[in-house]
Amino acid sequence: MPQIVRWRLRAPRDKGEFEQHCEALRIAGELDPLMARLLCLRGVDKPRLQEVLSPKVAELFPDPFLLADMDKASARLLSALRTGEKIGIVTDYDVDGACSAALFVQAWRAWGGECVYTVPDRFKEGYGPNAAAFQRLRDQGAQGLVLTLDCGSNAQQVLRAQQQQGWEVVVVDHHALTGCRHEAEQTEAVLAMVNPQRSDNRVDVRTLSACGVVMLLLASMRRSIEGNNVSMPPLSFPLKAWFDVLALATVCDVVPLSPLNRAFIRAGLAHWNRGRHAGLAALARSAGIEPPFSTRDLAFALGPRLNAAGRMGDAELAVELLLCVEQEDAQRAEKIALVLDKLNSKRRSQQETCCKQAQKRADSASNIYFLHDKTWSIGVLGPSASRVAERLGRPMFLAASSPLAEESSVLRGSARLPPHGWEGCSLAHIVARAKEKDLLIAAGGHARACGFSLLQEKGEDFQEFLRKTLTESSAKKAIDERASVAGKVEEGVDSIDRVVDMELLLSAVGEGLAERLLSLAPFGEGHREPLFAFRDIVVEGCRLVGNKGQHMTCVFSAEGGVARARVIAFAAVERGLAHALREAEETRSRRWAIGFVRPDPYARSGARGGAGGGQIVLEDFACVIEESA
Repeated sequence: MPQIVRWRLRAPRDKGEFEQHCEALRIAGELDPLMARLLCLRGVDKPRLQEVLSPKVAELFPDPFLLADMDKASARLLSALRTGEKIGIVTDYDVDGACSAALFVQAWRAWGGECVYTVPDRFKEGYGPNAAAFQRLRDQGAQGLVLTLDCGSNAQQVLRAQQQQGWEVVVVDHHALTGCRHEAEQTEAVLAMVNPQRSDNRVDVRTLSACGVVMLLLASMRRSIEGNNVSMPPLSFPLKAWFDVLALATVCDVVPLSPLNRAFIRAGLAHWNRGRHAGLAALARSAGIEPPFSTRDLAFALGPRLNAAGRMGDAELAVELLLCVEQEDAQRAEKIALVLDKLNSKRRSQQETCCKQAQKRADSASNIYFLHDKTWSIGVLGPSASRVAERLGRPMFLAASSPLAEESSVLRGSARLPPHGWEGCSLAHIVARAKEKDLLIAAGGHARACGFSLLQEKGEDFQEFLRKTLTESSAKKAIDERASVAGKVEEGVDSIDRVVDMELLLSAVGEGLAERLLSLAPFGEGHREPLFAFRDIVVEGCRLVGNKGQHMTCVFSAEGGVARARVIAFAAVERGLAHALREAEETRSRRWAIGFVRPDPYARSGARGGAGGGQIVLEDFACVIEESA
């Protein structure tokens, strides 16, 4: 069904007081008036100014021992180091899991420890620790202690069984704890559970990726020795040098960009651009990108290639690549990167098929949230659900038949929220409720992304549960209430509210604004890239670009033709922007436009002059904008 986006322009409640705040912020941060106004509209005050403009790891890094069970985990690991115990590691098959394993393994080996690791097979074993994974660790010589990284919080049944067989387990995870009604039940099966989602933590770092939690764990071990709590030589390992891997995990797991996470990413990109990591350098070359890198490079070029290992082939390839650190590992890194690139091409093909079929079926009604098809690959369900959710503006749960013969009646799936409009909705809580009602066999994940499995016979009941739950959700209600203010919404038409930061003169695009906005990066979940509205835009020179002619470039002019800016509209044909732009060009009519202001790669390389280094990346055109505080 079609989707209406209702744009609301940020506006101050008290304009006099607002202007005073703008001036105070401008002076405090030595900002130009436009940047000061933008930050004020976003609610940034002087105490928060520096963490927005210049978040620093040293200032934001928390005391790791404020996390519950961190002392137990650190002490047990240091004991294993002292005695030469070979430990085992089970990690997730996504980017965050691979980064978590690589970081810990590299540090552990640098400290003289022995370890073996395994990554569960997505198709044969599914997510998280399982009996087969523990057996592989035993076969490789693991002696009794196992770490689960980026998994394990909701695997009480498996871990309790392994505990009875003599294993000690330390869970290092960041997923919502949904496996039991009481947290105490989840910690009984393990020696320690380090998870920022626990309610008994004494510091709020719930936004951390699993790799971020591993970083805190390693820091806690070093501090234990430096504080003379343990009679061991200092642990020498450059944690800061691994901020590039941590940045990759943080971006690709789409965790909220708290000041600490933004600090990690900034520091990580700085390390990455020095090209010290052979595996990451090979990955970048296979993607055809060069430094300086951005978060978009990590999210859309590098992350998918690492993820392709678990989605299409051997998930341990991603960990192996990230363990290729030194230059003597460069040749092996190149070979692995080439394999990952081929797997990623295969993933894109399967994902495109899944997306087209799912969107066609979901487009028939606005209350379809759950779809399954036996021909879909479970390896591409996550990114496919994300794409369809974004296009339709509502949560999507996609599932496929389990590839295991013994699970012929089981569906395995992934769910994603759209990027806008459902901020008050938690997928992890929704699937936890469905599991409590015996609609799902297993479930777990984050607020915006989760995995689940169910019996095929429960499919219709699950669909009805989602219809009722999502229709009644506070996020959907808020959207409908705001939409109703502007007038009656057509029956069967989805509506979604989005915020524009401020109206901007077109001439400002060519005044170095794009470069100044980079001071607010990195952008992402919880710290969105600024969106601007442009009034009375005239369109010129529309032209389709891209290898399939799917994008459109043009020029916007305003202010009597004095102001001009280059524009790129990605996926313009699919989103209907191409038609709207051509119509405006033909009629010479003036319209509203909404977009991001980013550096123009053509202007920067000297291929095009007069743009001042900035271009508009178009989000919407010929739209209606409402002002609201």
